[in-house]
Amino acid sequence: MKTASQSCGTPSRGATAATLAPASRVPFARIVATLAASLVSLGCGVFPPVEVHPDDRPPEAIQTTWRAVLNEPAVLAYRPKEYATPAYAHGGKLVMAGSERGTLVAANARDGRVAWRYQTGGKLRGRLTVSNDSVYFGATDGRLYRVETSSGSLAWDRPFDTRGAITAAPAVGGGRVFFRNNENRLYAVDAAKGTYLWDQGRGRREDLGITGEGSPTIAGEVVLAGFDDGSLSAMRVTDGASLWSVNIGGRETRFTDVDTTPVVIGDQVYAASFATGLYAVGLKHGGITWFHEGRGVQSPAADSRFLYVSTVDGELSALDPVKGAVAWTLELPWASLSAPVVAGDRIFVATGQGFVMADAATGRVLSRFSTDDGLVAPVASQAGQLHFVTNGGSLIGARLLH
Repeated sequence: MKTASQSCGTPSRGATAATLAPASRVPFARIVATLAASLVSLGCGVFPPVEVHPDDRPPEAIQTTWRAVLNEPAVLAYRPKEYATPAYAHGGKLVMAGSERGTLVAANARDGRVAWRYQTGGKLRGRLTVSNDSVYFGATDGRLYRVETSSGSLAWDRPFDTRGAITAAPAVGGGRVFFRNNENRLYAVDAAKGTYLWDQGRGRREDLGITGEGSPTIAGEVVLAGFDDGSLSAMRVTDGASLWSVNIGGRETRFTDVDTTPVVIGDQVYAASFATGLYAVGLKHGGITWFHEGRGVQSPAADSRFLYVSTVDGELSALDPVKGAVAWTLELPWASLSAPVVAGDRIFVATGQGFVMADAATGRVLSRFSTDDGLVAPVASQAGQLHFVTNGGSLIGARLLH
């Protein structure tokens, strides 16, 4: 006789006979089994199969594999934070990250074995820029460093000195290194020698309440950078001559800083002012094409489909880069989001407590990962690997489990 665990169909003769027999002649257990079989059969005929909604699917697993200590916060430190973002070298085999201690650490990306350490005189808070066999980075001591990725040795005779903290990644191209510091100036340095080429700056405003600098972006013979007064400027890479400058701070008088890294797609430049939002600007002449409102927009990321924008108010959006139309929005109101990072068909954004991994095409959350000490810096991802620096001063290696 068929039981409730068997496939749907017509009950057997035994089941039918038991159903029709007087209750006094049929054991109670048999009656229960028969009713269960009948209910299963009825359900198969009446109710269609239920498809699992994408949001109800189990989250993708993220497994931590190793941990390397970069910095040990003071015992009485109040909510310490680490702002450095890891970077890869040697085809992803080496991962590097800095910390508030000022030490740059390079480790094997698979097992976390430390390859070398390089000590600076300041704190490391920006992204790293890897070019060929060197990594370029700045520190709060106002110095720009070039270190060999194979040995951890300084590649210049000495670091390049400025008078302001460097907290954003330099841009490297055409034999030059471009970087901003908190003097509100853009510097150009010879990439091979570390010697001064030119600098361009704008006046500082005393009423600003937001600190931070964005990285410059190289687009052919043009270098683009934002400044504290709300301007996005295009300069000639050879001598720093101004080509155009546009105000994207609007009519705001405070928090107008353009501390995002400009993104170039085709003939458009995308950059944001903290007070107003994200702007699309023509690369050739600096004319504004469209505007997306948002407070505290972080440096955008892009792939072949969308421009991804996050805000300090917990909103992550995918925009059409041509018209600025919103394709999807993921609201995380409990989070102060970092700049987004795109890796294949995944997008990662730090939330303060950890990070969220979402589908880049739809914005559907695939996984949420939390750390005991929190996470504010963007995540690095390559070839199924994840690396990030927690607020407790640890570089973590992890992998995606499919």
